[in-house]
Amino acid sequence: MIFIFIYLSLISDPTDPYLWVKSYPSCLPQKDKLHSPIDLNDEAVRNDTVPALMFRGLTRSGTVKNVRDTVVVDFDECMTVSGGWLKYKYRLVQIRFHWGSKTTNGSEHTLNNRRFPMEMQLVGVAPGYKDVKSALNQQSGVAMIGVFIDIGPVNNVHFKAISDAVSKVPYPGTWEISICKKTTAVTLIKFFYYQGGLTTPPCSQTVDWIVLENPVLISSEQVRPCANAHSHCSEATPSAGQFRARHLKKQALLSALNKCGKIVIKCCQIFRHLFYHFM
Repeated sequence: MIFIFIYLSLISDPTDPYLWVKSYPSCLPQKDKLHSPIDLNDEAVRNDTVPALMFRGLTRSGTVKNVRDTVVVDFDECMTVSGGWLKYKYRLVQIRFHWGSKTTNGSEHTLNNRRFPMEMQLVGVAPGYKDVKSALNQQSGVAMIGVFIDIGPVNNVHFKAISDAVSKVPYPGTWEISICKKTTAVTLIKFFYYQGGLTTPPCSQTVDWIVLENPVLISSEQVRPCANAHSHCSEATPSAGQFRARHLKKQALLSALNKCGKIVIKCCQIFRHLFYHFM
């Protein structure tokens, strides 16, 4: 049996992004720095030819945590992502979710100035590093894959395990779910690449970002458990609505040639369907 354990931790109110610079000077917005998030604007994109983006591995277990302003999934097993513009084969260690207080305006990145209800971010570390903290000391030491989540007319059965688990533990607690089957899939989609940084402190400017254009579709009912999640045992501390302001970029923003690129997924079935419902 394959399980993911849900744990909502007791942590204080979310930190205001506009106050981060007091403790983390690197979070100060500057045009010549590699900050994130940004607006992915078609007018600023240069098309390029790239190898397929490859997802491999099978994650059998993990831990889902409410950490102040978001929910994260920490992986216990090995999954990797490589290809595209990425310099290394990165070991995926975590998924982060960002959402708004309702069912809108939750994504950190925007697409042609549109903000989506949610954003899913996969975090990978380069070879030779045991965790994200150590990998942040190296340029391109961390890779992040951003996936927009939008509202569709019906429930996404492949997101159900996550939304159901969060709804059962809106406050500190645990829940077990089974989600994983091995699968192989290939699809053509458009994705963007840029060199940026963490969207949370310490705002390290050593992250290679790939953001997929097409959103995953889930229902408004599946968004609601996340929007109702709390960072504390009090109704007054929702885990939502805290995201960093977008930044102006001078470095190149690239997209796959002819507005489509290849993604090859050889890993958990849930990731196949979460990435793209039409795969």
